[in-house]
Amino acid sequence: MENSIDIKDLPVKQQIYVREYQRILHGLADIQLGIENLSDRAKELTKELNELRAKEKEEFGDDNVLDKV
Repeated sequence: MENSIDIKDLPVKQQIYVREYQRILHGLADIQLGIENLSDRAKELTKELNELRAKEKEEFGDDNVLDKV
């Protein structure tokens, strides 16, 4: 990066702040990744649920499908 600053060139007290910012930002990035993974898993499970409901409806008809289990 053209305008990047080496953390070692900063005063020691400011380095502490930069390290804390980095720790927090990395933690937030980890959380975001976790949210994306949970979203993907929820989509997969919703698809499975809809497929199972469709299969049940096909086998037992509309009147006998359990909407809420």
